[in-house]
Amino acid sequence: MPPLASPSEDPPLAQLYQHSNNGSGSARAASLSKLKMSSSMRRNQGAAQAAAVCTMGARYPSQTRRAETHDASANEDKVTGDDARAWHDAAAIGAGATTTTAPRSVTEYTWPTGARKDRVAVVATGVPGTTPCESIVALPAQNLVKLKRPKTAVERRVEGWDGVHTGACEEMYAKHVNARVQRALANGEHITVLMHGPPSTGTTDAAAAVASCVANDIFEHIQQALDDGRVARASVHVAGLLSAVLAPAKAPVTGRSISREVLLDLLGDDANAVSRIASGNATAGLAVREHRREGFYAEHASAVPVSDTQELRHVLDTFWTRRKEAASTCASATAAAAAAAKPPSNGNAGKALAPIRSHAALIISVRLCLSDGAESWAEVAIADPTLPESNGGKQQPRKAAEDPVLKALWRVFDNLSAPGSQRHIAWRDSKWTRILKAGLGGGGALVLVPRVHLSDASFEPSAAVLDTCVKLAGGLVAVNVQSRVMHYGNAAEEHLQAALRLGAELGMSESDVLAIRAEEMELGMSDDARRVDLRDHIAERTRLLDESTRFFQ
Repeated sequence: MPPLASPSEDPPLAQLYQHSNNGSGSARAASLSKLKMSSSMRRNQGAAQAAAVCTMGARYPSQTRRAETHDASANEDKVTGDDARAWHDAAAIGAGATTTTAPRSVTEYTWPTGARKDRVAVVATGVPGTTPCESIVALPAQNLVKLKRPKTAVERRVEGWDGVHTGACEEMYAKHVNARVQRALANGEHITVLMHGPPSTGTTDAAAAVASCVANDIFEHIQQALDDGRVARASVHVAGLLSAVLAPAKAPVTGRSISREVLLDLLGDDANAVSRIASGNATAGLAVREHRREGFYAEHASAVPVSDTQELRHVLDTFWTRRKEAASTCASATAAAAAAAKPPSNGNAGKALAPIRSHAALIISVRLCLSDGAESWAEVAIADPTLPESNGGKQQPRKAAEDPVLKALWRVFDNLSAPGSQRHIAWRDSKWTRILKAGLGGGGALVLVPRVHLSDASFEPSAAVLDTCVKLAGGLVAVNVQSRVMHYGNAAEEHLQAALRLGAELGMSESDVLAIRAEEMELGMSDDARRVDLRDHIAERTRLLDESTRFFQ
């Protein structure tokens, strides 16, 4: 039986994601200036280095790639969209490149297997309270939740859910999530399970239970695929990120109060990062970059390799333990800061201090080397945002204006529920939503789990959670789910044959074409366009061959 890739069998982590960014500042400045030239001029500026085509993986950082030394971090929020990708490509050209023009690539932003339509699944989950509740009644058999405002006769029915559940999380997973995860693993798709509710509903424990079920499914799927001969090798990595929202601070120039988001690595070596952030040292944090094929990733975050269910469970336990410690640390720091900022003569001064919250994202990446030579990339993300608790009905989750992450998440919900012709999803409004882009309408499936506390005292936050999530329920919102399966060998062969045809037209022998290195080709302004195409095909073939060896030898 073919072996499952273990950490010791994998290539050195520093070689998994090669990304050379050692160009000088002057070279990068020249790159950015030339990006503004017309496409025809850029096309003939000169040869480019094939190593400039990034081969790094999404969301996997310093342990899996060499540290980047360019200055793109200072410009992270200054460029977006195509300009951001252009900046990234220009800054990625390494030392020794003969030109600042990167080779073109026809497969740069697409996967060859296409996409399918999928409906967002929303499963409302009721958490029973200690006393009987009449204001919130969950009816699983009818897929609806009844709301009756306390001390009034006003009653309404919130229906249209894909499921209503009041039992254990494992039962909810088996009934509503398992089939979707299995399909994602089989087809090389991304899926996100997003818990949405106040901490009193036990969202973190629920997310941990779902993660445990996912761990079983992943390795059962891998073992079955190995036994059937459909998979030759497998590689599983885990990344755990925490988005900490700091209390508002005045900007030095404008004087406006701004809440800052800091992205932390919960599976890294620095176990005290959260404590330092909570104590006021906000210098630490990860930058979010965008890979042109694989999407957003957290730069220098850890990607922990695991080879069996036991190892994966150990990593998951570490992640959820640190996540709970981070939430406790943030809550303690908030209480201490509020007490210090509240003078005895002014009882309202302390209320202006926004609470510090933390939002977690666990990402399990599964790479399978199929028997036909293709590579399948599936990913399961489990998101655990922290909503504010009710404060006597005065503070509602939907009005947490001081939290940029929640604002960005709810804006994404609004974007997803908008008509297709008017849909523009604002993933870039926070680092956390950028990391989870695939599951928020960016090419992956989404299972949204709103959790409400079946208690009269929790009516206001529960109603707000249901109203926020019901707009995505009932199969009303469709997203494109992209299958990430790439046959690198076939794609590289196509580029090789195209390069050989162009070489023959230019009077070159097959051995001459095979000896060409794209980074060493020198092109002039008057060169034949076929030489440019030849360079691009050779560079793309080199990139594809490098991609195919990132995980598997």
